[in-house]
Amino acid sequence: MSGGADSVALLTLLHELRAELGVVVSAVHFNTSCAGRLRWRRKICRGDGGKIALTLHVGRGDVAGKARREKANLEDAARRSRYKFSRDWPNKESWT
Repeated sequence: MSGGADSVALLTLLHELRAELGVVVSAVHFNTSCAGRLRWRRKICRGDGGKIALTLHVGRGDVAGKARREKANLEDAARRSRYKFSRDWPNKESWT
């Protein structure tokens, strides 16, 4: 979950339909430390508005450093880091 309008809308919809679908909804957010309005996005992802109560799995990484080390585009490094975290978080005891 990025905290952007599309991911918030999808999460809200899934949350509202959870009983009908028979699913437990949780969210995954990876803090790339690159976004300009990071605190605002974290608040949305954590549901500080009080509208949605769910489990949020949060990871963090130095994506700018990763991009420099790999001589990669910052957006690509951020995307790959988010995807890796989303794929791997169930297998980790903690992410920082």
